[in-house]
Amino acid sequence: MAESEKVLPIPGKDDVTDEKASLIGHTEAKHGYDEPPPAYSSIEPTFYTPSPSMKVPTNGIPPPPKNYLVLAIVATVFCFFPLGLVAVYFATKVEKAWVYGDQESALNYSAKAKNWSVFAIVTGIVIDIVIICFVVVFVNTSQSGGGY
Repeated sequence: MAESEKVLPIPGKDDVTDEKASLIGHTEAKHGYDEPPPAYSSIEPTFYTPSPSMKVPTNGIPPPPKNYLVLAIVATVFCFFPLGLVAVYFATKVEKAWVYGDQESALNYSAKAKNWSVFAIVTGIVIDIVIICFVVVFVNTSQSGGGY
């Protein structure tokens, strides 16, 4: 074997002594890199999935209250804009109060968001009915020839 073909030892592989091997848990003094790792346990983990109807507590903290933001936005866009904006305001405050740990205020804001949303929807429907009634009455009076 020529000097250029001499195999050089790999640092850390061939210099493991019996004492070092026993400290790191190897039974053989020389542990090669090409050997497979020790076998792992063949026990498969079992996952428990609760049924959808089951309420699962998260670290003892109850879930946050509904913020009714979608209802508030719908009330703002399709019903009565000013009252809908108030509902959106309270709906956005629910999450902030919950994150800061103020559960009482979060529940209060949630109830206010729901009430203002319903109020905006009812007001919008009443205004639409009044407008329709005025249009129907105006069209009937203008077609019948009555009036001034």
